[in-house]
Amino acid sequence: MQRKISFVGFVLIVIVASVLFIQFKKTWEPEYHYNHYDLNLNFEDKKKLSKEKLAFMEKMVRSIQYSNYKLNKRRARLEKIEQSFRNTGQLNSLHLHWLKKMTSDFSLASSENLDSTSINKQLHELDLRVQMVPLKLALAQGILESAWGTSRFAKDGKAYFGIHCYSEGCGMKFGNGKKKIYVKTYHNMHASVEDYMSFLNTKRGPYKFRTARLNYYSSEDKDIKQLAQSLDSYSEIGGEYQKIINSLFRKYIPDEIDDF
Repeated sequence: MQRKISFVGFVLIVIVASVLFIQFKKTWEPEYHYNHYDLNLNFEDKKKLSKEKLAFMEKMVRSIQYSNYKLNKRRARLEKIEQSFRNTGQLNSLHLHWLKKMTSDFSLASSENLDSTSINKQLHELDLRVQMVPLKLALAQGILESAWGTSRFAKDGKAYFGIHCYSEGCGMKFGNGKKKIYVKTYHNMHASVEDYMSFLNTKRGPYKFRTARLNYYSSEDKDIKQLAQSLDSYSEIGGEYQKIINSLFRKYIPDEIDDF
């Protein structure tokens, strides 16, 4: 009887220890960190936000930072490979495998002929694509495109950036016309943020933005308003779009927020 009790006690200890270990491990995972750390946003000289708008902004900031964290990790790997290629003029098999995966993930045409010229070309294009989206810009667009999370598309489809798709069933109908234009829908906010960043990093339309972003991150004087101008093709309202984005920068978005 005593042995049975001892065994049961041992099993309970193992279960409790396992649960505690899993919980402890979770606190070290990046996703947990970005969902729980103190944002400490500074709204000095900004308009006061309602509780709803503040909650929306904080949730959006956390999601953008986590997406940027993942992009930044991939960019760090890319920069190491670029440095290796500059030093040796070639890439090892592991580097080539990673390069092939990145060209697929970032919608680049792969090349069977991996000579130094084609490798250099792929690395240059990845340099434009494997990069974070400045948080303040992503936040401003999320606020504008979703009306602070209150739009029909945001509420019913978790769509916060107005990404269009064109096949029936891909999203919610956009407009009243006969054209098959839909706003892409998602399971949650983070999926919407991830797809928005993928859109900017892979599609043909934002090429101007990607070039401007390369200059933005290499410049000491980072002008977010100037970078926003490179997204002139994002919306049909043209120059008015930039005015609204700049107004959000000025009135509501904290001046200092880390990208990741």
